[in-house]
Amino acid sequence: ISLSYLRDGQNAVLWRMPLKVLWLDNSKSRASGTFMWDVLDRLAKNPAVEVVEQSIPVIRGTMDAINVFGAMHTPREGYGIVHGQYGSLVGFLSTFARAPRIVSFRGSDIYPPQGNWRERLAGSLRWILTYISAVRSDGILVMSGAMFDIVASWPGVRRDKVHILPDPAGELFWPEPSR
Repeated sequence: ISLSYLRDGQNAVLWRMPLKVLWLDNSKSRASGTFMWDVLDRLAKNPAVEVVEQSIPVIRGTMDAINVFGAMHTPREGYGIVHGQYGSLVGFLSTFARAPRIVSFRGSDIYPPQGNWRERLAGSLRWILTYISAVRSDGILVMSGAMFDIVASWPGVRRDKVHILPDPAGELFWPEPSR
């Protein structure tokens, strides 16, 4: 087992290889979020990374919320990184983990809510949770320069923690980050 360092703000965090990543998403269904699943599958093939995928269920009540929060706040798993997929509730909950926290925004989670008043109200709540996750995360991945400009302009979000890393398209396109 080799030892490596990960920069966590100003502190160096020591972790053992392979790096244990807690991958949080909002559904076990692979029917949507195709690009997210491509990234997860690719990471799982990397011998330097051990990925533990955890789907956060739809929270139907107070006890569900308490259970999910409790699982996130427990340090016993020894994760080197917690990576929340999308903003909203998943990103928000990932920021309570006791490990360096990364959140990936894929578009719909950062744009203003639309629709009727109920959809706008629900969308506003999701956007607030997304904003909080951006402020609390140690790193933010976005898919484009336009998304970078939006997220990096939010009050309380440091530009240096926002990075462009487009989702790949299967095996054909695995881009290098541009910022």
